[in-house]
Amino acid sequence: MSGISFSGLGSGLPVDEIVQASVQARAQPLERMQVQRAEADAKISAYGQLTSKVNAFQSAMSDLTGENNYNQMRADSSNEGLFTASADYLANATSGNYNIEVESEAQNYRWVSNEIALDAELDPIEIEGVEITPGGDGTLDDLRAAINANEDLEGVSANIVNTGDGQGRLIINADETGQENELTINNSGSLAQDADLSIENDLDAVIKIDGIEATSSSNRFENVVTGVTIDITPGALNDPNASSSGVLEIDRDTEAVKENIHAFRDAYNDLMSFLNEAKSATVNDDGEVEGGALAGESVIRSLEGELRGIIGSAASSDPNDYDSTLLNLGFKTVVDTTGEGTGPRDGHLEIDDERLSEMLDNEFDEVARIFGDEDFGYASRLEEAASRMTDSTRDGLIPSRTDGLNARVDRLEDRMQDTIDRLDSYEERLYRQFNAIESVTANLNTQGQQIQQQFAGLPGYG
Repeated sequence: MSGISFSGLGSGLPVDEIVQASVQARAQPLERMQVQRAEADAKISAYGQLTSKVNAFQSAMSDLTGENNYNQMRADSSNEGLFTASADYLANATSGNYNIEVESEAQNYRWVSNEIALDAELDPIEIEGVEITPGGDGTLDDLRAAINANEDLEGVSANIVNTGDGQGRLIINADETGQENELTINNSGSLAQDADLSIENDLDAVIKIDGIEATSSSNRFENVVTGVTIDITPGALNDPNASSSGVLEIDRDTEAVKENIHAFRDAYNDLMSFLNEAKSATVNDDGEVEGGALAGESVIRSLEGELRGIIGSAASSDPNDYDSTLLNLGFKTVVDTTGEGTGPRDGHLEIDDERLSEMLDNEFDEVARIFGDEDFGYASRLEEAASRMTDSTRDGLIPSRTDGLNARVDRLEDRMQDTIDRLDSYEERLYRQFNAIESVTANLNTQGQQIQQQFAGLPGYG
C-alpha cells in the first residue's frame, strides 16, 4: 500500500507499510506456488497443442495405410472442352485408352405453340394427362400461370414469348433432359403446336466409344466404360470449329499417392518443429532457464525417440532390408543443430522428388508395400505410435501426463487458497495489534497534553 492512511496518526509510525512488508515477507511461498501454477498451465496448453499436431500426423498416416489408398484411378481427357471423366477403382475401373466422339448433347423437351393473340380466350390443354384450364379471362398468360401453379405437373414449366403486335407463343418445357422426360401434350382447341419450333426427338446425348454408340438422358454417362463416368461439357458442340472427339486415358493415380506422401512428410516435419521448439531451453545471463514449455519432459523424449526409431528402420521383417527403407524412396533426415541446442529443422524429412517419382512409375507396388503394408508399413506403425501417445482409453502418455498436471494444478490451487486465507488472517491480526497500539498511544498523548495544560496553569510555570 502507499499514500496516507488513517493508521499511525497517533504514533506517527508508517503502519500500512510495516503491515504490507510483513505480509509480503510471508507471501514468498505463495509467489512460488503461483510460478509453479503458471508453469503447469503452460505445460497443459503445450500438451494440448502437441495433441493437435499428433492427431494431424495420425490423419496423414491413415491416407497411406492399407491397399485401398493405392488403388486409386485417374481419368484424363485430351479435350476437356468436349468432355471430362472420372474413374473409381471401387467400381472396378481399370487402365485403358479410349477414343471418345460426342455426337449430340442431351436436350430438354420443348413444346412451342402457334402464334396467337395475347388476349385470346383459350380452351383447356392436357399435359401428362392433367387438364389445365386457364383462369381469369382465359388468356395466354392465364394459361401460363395455371400450368406453373399446378402441383401435379412437377418438372414442367411454361413461359410466353411476345412476338409483337399483340401476338405471342406459349412455350412448355420439361425441366429434365432426355427422351425419357418427353411430355405428352394434347390440345384440341385453338392453341396448336408449331412443330418447326418444338423439340421432341433426339433428346438424348449420344457418344461413341471406339466407334460403339452409347446414349444417355443427360450429359453424364456412367459405367459405359466400367467404373468410369464421362461428362459432356455443356455447349461443347456449339463451336463449329471445335473438335468433336478426344482421347480418354484411364490409369493408376500415382499423383494422388505422391500427394499423400508429401502430406505425410509435411505433417511429420510440422510435428518435429513443434517438438524442437517445445523441448528447447536456454540459460540467460541471470542464470534463469528460458525456452520451451515442455523442456525436460520425458513424454517428449519418448515420442521423438519412437517416431525417429520407426523412420530409421526398414518396412520389413528384415531390419537390414535397404530396399524397404525410406532412404531408398528418396527420403533423408536433416541434422540441424545451432550452438549447443537443437536447430528448428532438426529431424525433418526431405524428399528427392525425382527418385520418388521414379519409384512410383517403375516400382509402384513396392512403394505401396513400404508405406501401406498393415504389419510393417511406415504408415501403420507411425499411426499406431501416434495413437498410443494420445489415446486416453489406453493410458496414452500425453493424456496421462496432462491428467497429472491438472491434478497438480488442483493441489496448487488448494494450497494457494489456504495460504491466501492465512495471509489475510495475519494481515488482519497485525492491523488489530497496531490499532491497539494506536489507541494506547492516542490515550497517552491526550493525558500528556492534559498534564501539560495543568502545569501551564500553575503559578510561575513556564
